[in-house]
Amino acid sequence: MSGRTPWLAAAAVRSWPLVILAALAVLSIGPEEGALRGAAANTCTAANCTAGFYFANCSAQCVQCPPGYYCEGNSSAPQACPAGNVSSAGATSLGQCTGCNATAHEYARSGDATCRTCPAGFACPSPSSEPVACDVPGQFARAGEGECQACPAGYACASAAAEPIPCGAGSYSTGGNVTACTPCPAGRQCTLTTAAPV
Repeated sequence: MSGRTPWLAAAAVRSWPLVILAALAVLSIGPEEGALRGAAANTCTAANCTAGFYFANCSAQCVQCPPGYYCEGNSSAPQACPAGNVSSAGATSLGQCTGCNATAHEYARSGDATCRTCPAGFACPSPSSEPVACDVPGQFARAGEGECQACPAGYACASAAAEPIPCGAGSYSTGGNVTACTPCPAGRQCTLTTAAPV
């Protein structure tokens, strides 16, 4: 045993500088940096975030829930409002997701911040459904109307997203799925653009 003592003593002496450096490194860490390191080691707990906020990406910050989402207490991520519903920033529950106006033919995708107006050329069957294109030739739909319509008499509907085009003199249309006005036949009279020739 006595023969090993000098070797152990030498090893201890050599290790002292490393111990001193480690101690100095610990002492150099300020309280704010230490708190951040502690938060990072806390595996992103969301326990301190109240309803309406969520714990964002291990940032040690509670972030307000964005529009179109809701955040219940202790949320680690915002939850999207279901299709057909929207919410304001800071929503705290699913009950704060409000429905779009079906009468006005509005719709919303999941997570949308605001309700959308049904676009021209499309039908919007419900607030939670995607718009459906008017794909029958001769039909049209104005923005916000929400349903495809047959072209009215005296008009032609070349595009579902465009306004009906009135028939000019010497042509007519009796309505329906009409993409172009019909020229008045030779020897017939077209006194009205909305009626068949006489």
